[in-house]
Amino acid sequence: MVFMKRAVRTLALAAFVLPLLAVTPGAHLAPIAWLIGGTWSATTSNLPGTLRIDTVYSLASNGAFLRFSTAFVDKHDAVPTYDGNLSYDPATKIFAIWYIDRRGGIVQGPVDVDGNITSMLFEANDPRDGRPGQMRVVMTRRTNNFYTWALYNLTRDPVKPIYSLDYHRKR
Repeated sequence: MVFMKRAVRTLALAAFVLPLLAVTPGAHLAPIAWLIGGTWSATTSNLPGTLRIDTVYSLASNGAFLRFSTAFVDKHDAVPTYDGNLSYDPATKIFAIWYIDRRGGIVQGPVDVDGNITSMLFEANDPRDGRPGQMRVVMTRRTNNFYTWALYNLTRDPVKPIYSLDYHRKR
């Protein structure tokens, strides 16, 4: 009986204390914290064999940066494709992206957050033909549950996107 009372007290204390210990994003992440939670999904009619792309953004366990994981989904399964981080350096006051693709290629670069528009600049191979170039991704928040993602090759055509996708959050 004493054991049961202790167990109940321990569980009650844990139920009270654990929410107090929950990690919350640091104030520096406020401009991108709206991405956290659920699965962001975009249908892909212009990528042969791919039905949709799913991306999950989560807060790192220390609350200092966002992690993201992207999978390309076909008829049979989800293929993990990109894993990375969105972070903020308080010393330079600059956001940055760093991610690795499933082949081991690393991409990194500065991120500019200006209201509802987040712009990422990096060097990468053009997905159409593999030729290297300076790329820009522009994410435009339409609502807290919908954003447009567009990829540009600044080396070849800085005005016309290579791809443009509408992502919707599924909870």
